[in-house]
Amino acid sequence: MSHVRKQLRDAYATALTGLTTTGSNVFKGRYYSLQSAKLPALCVYTGSEAAEINVMGSSRGSDRLVSVTIEGYVKSSNVVEDTLDQIAVEVEEAIAADVTLGGVAKDTTYAGFELDANADPEQTVAVMRINFVTRYRVAEDDVETAI
Repeated sequence: MSHVRKQLRDAYATALTGLTTTGSNVFKGRYYSLQSAKLPALCVYTGSEAAEINVMGSSRGSDRLVSVTIEGYVKSSNVVEDTLDQIAVEVEEAIAADVTLGGVAKDTTYAGFELDANADPEQTVAVMRINFVTRYRVAEDDVETAI
């Protein structure tokens, strides 16, 4: 098995594969240099995580909150914000359809949106970030199994 964080990235990627605008162009990890043929695309990665003990004793349980970022990449055009907003609609609705991500998570919450568009005419790619906070639970001595 693998750490539950990896299982979460996999679950996000599965939920986001096949969306109308990005199709199968969904990648796990941080990619900053995607080939033009793979755009529009999504990248899924985890960031910071906080933990809190929820069960005391010899087999302690841990509630965890992990930051998950979905980056959307599109070729720059005069309607780049419209395209990024359409991708955001598809991503947000896909995640909202199953906030437990197939049972790996306890809950997932939308946490915000950022746009990184440059007015430089030489720039060929615009990027947006959709942030989610995902709650999951593990036993401290078994971080490969969501409970």
